[in-house]
Amino acid sequence: MEKEIQSIIHGLGYSEKGSYFPEPDCFESIRDLIRFLRYDTHSRLARRLCGEHNLVISDLIPIMKSANTPERLFDVALR
Repeated sequence: MEKEIQSIIHGLGYSEKGSYFPEPDCFESIRDLIRFLRYDTHSRLARRLCGEHNLVISDLIPIMKSANTPERLFDVALR
């Protein structure tokens, strides 16, 4: 499960020169992360990995700040 979560996190998108570029399957990837977080085990593996990769600051906030973000991607990132 750890490798799946890390793969999803690394596949969300990337920042370049102050702009964030989400991958084409970013929406589905965030939904997968939400599913992992919803069914996280007592060890809190999914939450720990999201924290270690600084997911909120490095991916979710830039997605929501981007003017080019589609509404449904913004909504799922906000979730």
